[in-house]
Amino acid sequence: MNNFITAILVSMVLCKASGQQLIHPDTLICAKWKSDNVESVGSDLAVSPDYEYGGLSQTEAIQTLAKNGVNAVVLRYNSPDRIDPDIPNNWKQKDFDAATINLIKAIKTYSPGTAVYLWKRQWFNKDNTQAAIFIDFAVQYINLAKAAGCDDIIAGICPIETNLDYSSETLERALYTIKQINAQTNGWMRTKSFFWPGAGMGQWFVDIDKGGEQFFRAMQGECAMFSFIFKYMQSQPNNAVLHLNDAFSIVTKSGRKEEIKAFLKDQLGLGDLSNYLKTYKSAYPNYANVIFWGDNGDGLNSFMSNKPTVIDATRELLVEENGWGGAVFNLVIANSNADYKRVEKSVLINTNGIVSPNGSTYKTWNEWPKNRGIAMAINTAVNTKSKIYPNPANDYFKIQGFENAKITLLTVDGRMVKQLTHETNTWIGNLNQGLYLVLIQQGDREFTEKLMIVR
Repeated sequence: MNNFITAILVSMVLCKASGQQLIHPDTLICAKWKSDNVESVGSDLAVSPDYEYGGLSQTEAIQTLAKNGVNAVVLRYNSPDRIDPDIPNNWKQKDFDAATINLIKAIKTYSPGTAVYLWKRQWFNKDNTQAAIFIDFAVQYINLAKAAGCDDIIAGICPIETNLDYSSETLERALYTIKQINAQTNGWMRTKSFFWPGAGMGQWFVDIDKGGEQFFRAMQGECAMFSFIFKYMQSQPNNAVLHLNDAFSIVTKSGRKEEIKAFLKDQLGLGDLSNYLKTYKSAYPNYANVIFWGDNGDGLNSFMSNKPTVIDATRELLVEENGWGGAVFNLVIANSNADYKRVEKSVLINTNGIVSPNGSTYKTWNEWPKNRGIAMAINTAVNTKSKIYPNPANDYFKIQGFENAKITLLTVDGRMVKQLTHETNTWIGNLNQGLYLVLIQQGDREFTEKLMIVR
């Protein structure tokens, strides 16, 4: 059995033991928990219990995300120092904490298949003072979730925008932070996922490949899955890569795709990151990963306000050339009567499907993973008459219920194995044991079915 399938099966065993289904970073389609008011600074986490999300109840909002193909949500740490008109002025930290835990419990109740990730914006430094703040946050919420009986649905933890200067600091701070969290939680992260941005505001990976195998080997002992985060955002004034900001602006606005891709590869270090992950992907399939973090306020907004070519170049480099399919997007939760002016830079999700006041943002989210072969079930009902049998399969299997459809067998990392034919026995005796995906494309409908091959 090859290393990739072995690691996937091991991770599935870990997930079953912990009660939480971890999601491989390459197949992560994650939404930031948002209300309909994107103008509110703190609107993507804890709100008062009676708050409604653009006319949807909390339960409707939770179930709507799952209906629209979102397999995970990220919840931001919130505190009284954040300004948000939707949050009562008299709230103390304990009120934010309680609301966050109640939201996690509600997700567990109404959409138990949805994974939850916790994140905090934290600018780290070379000593331990800023790391200590993030570590305290993580430990606090792990303990609160444990006490509330909902820590099983929390799939992982991540910071965003490290503002570190170099890739060597990125690697060192990531390992230091997770080791400290594990030391203070009896190894809780060892069955969870850990995501960590590049240097700067998450966009800087120059010389990341100098970390060698040692980094992945060490991270393997601290968590079940790891991924770098790439966030396309200019650096802050106190960062060492500030000198790239002028070039960043010029390239972003140029509209020349190959020039943009060269900037991403050479100046921002995605070439080094690509080399690094390709070198160690087979040995560390659950750790040599990267996901795209696309905020509407910065990452996606910079794409939309300038040239669509920027997002096309980024997706081509990340998804098509490297097969990195995971992404975190702002997906505003509201009903179809929400004020479109308040959500114009984001996707509007409602119980009837998706309404898109901004076609470019919708297109970005909807198409991000397609070229990897990992389809998202958006606005699409699965054909209840479909059947893959036998499943698990050994030497042959057949698929029925998809007439005039294009059917493709894929590995879980999105590589095409073979094209399939409706109602025909397909020989799979030459394939390794493990989990595979069957991609069905029928008109404008796309979805996947899982196939387990056993020996």
